[in-house]
Amino acid sequence: MGIIDTISTGFAVIGRRPWLFLLPLALDLLLLWGPRVSMAPLVEPLAMATPTDNTANEEANLQPVLNALANANLLGILNWQLPSLTKTLALSSDAPLVDVTSFPALAGLVAGFWGLSLGVASLYLTALAMSAQGQALSLTPFLSASLLGARRLLLFFLILFGAGLLLGVPAAFVVAGLSQFSPPLASLLALSALVMVLLSMVYLFFTDEAIFLGNLDARRAIADSFQLVRTHFWPALAFFLLTQLIMVGTPLIWRIILPYRWGGIVAIAGHVYIGTGMAAAAMVFYRHHSPFLQEMAKKGDALPLGQMNS
Repeated sequence: MGIIDTISTGFAVIGRRPWLFLLPLALDLLLLWGPRVSMAPLVEPLAMATPTDNTANEEANLQPVLNALANANLLGILNWQLPSLTKTLALSSDAPLVDVTSFPALAGLVAGFWGLSLGVASLYLTALAMSAQGQALSLTPFLSASLLGARRLLLFFLILFGAGLLLGVPAAFVVAGLSQFSPPLASLLALSALVMVLLSMVYLFFTDEAIFLGNLDARRAIADSFQLVRTHFWPALAFFLLTQLIMVGTPLIWRIILPYRWGGIVAIAGHVYIGTGMAAAAMVFYRHHSPFLQEMAKKGDALPLGQMNS
């Protein structure tokens, strides 16, 4: 199955079950019209105390980061792994502002929202996986698979976080040290690190599909995604790049219609629909190329969603 056929099949899945994009649509509208939870009272004093002259102090490089944090809506954490035009275009509204004024409260809210986001992402991806397989969504199996998927997503995140600390922190220190003695070599090393990060994004791209459609635990899902990309590198790379192009390019179109009446709702609905269709297409691509599923097919085995693999 070619890339275009894969995408067409993904959108056909959404056409048969259009309610699949209602969850990300509701969350995106909540981000646009709902209350904004802001950490600005905690971040703005830090931003004001940070020098803005890059030549005077290298800490000025933190200024854009601090400004972004001050303007961030913590509710956006809920849309983790879901298509969102509100976050992509940083849309703002006149919704009531809820300020977070203490770091313990901030930590609690971030932890709570992130925990909820795991559940939301798991419900969304489980529904997509079952729909891509043509399965009926019975309540008990669906909730069981979603709960299992949330635990596996959490482990996947922890693995990524640990790998980032283990590899990223030493690399940052090496680049910073080299920049004092050989800036060209430091730039080359930084570029090499960036290439490795981009390649990692490609090789890990189908991990979610391996968790929810392949029903693999986090470590085996990572391995299966790597093997899929290694075995079908050019089709996988083409699908990855086309997905990024579509999800980055279509907001440019939505931006044009935003000023018109009802333009915001139409743009958000269109973006979420396309994003959900591409997510379903990724499930279809994985189903047809996964080394694990191909091996299962050769054995004639069927693996119901929600069943743990050892």
